[in-house]
Amino acid sequence: MLNNEWGKPSGRAEVTFYNHEDAIESMKKHKDYIGTRYVEIFPKNSNVQEDEDEEEEEKIETDTLRLRGIPFAATEQDVITFFGDAQIQPNGVYIVRDSSGRALGGE
Repeated sequence: MLNNEWGKPSGRAEVTFYNHEDAIESMKKHKDYIGTRYVEIFPKNSNVQEDEDEEEEEKIETDTLRLRGIPFAATEQDVITFFGDAQIQPNGVYIVRDSSGRALGGE
């Protein structure tokens, strides 16, 4: 489970792509919308900090991206659809959910 600095669920999702090029291309979806919520996208385990708004593609060193701000009702298929033609690994979408099954970190 993805936790914040206080050990609580962070409300973030992770998506793992088949290749680095799809991950880089998918970063262009940063602040695009799923429903009425804009989704922030950050590389996992990279030099780009989550509070930076700059797109620094040359620093992306992973095929896994983190998402923040997904709607409560979002499904794995919603995330796959959001990324369009990008090739996501089987079981490559992980959404942190609360005990009622709602996605954390959105509305």
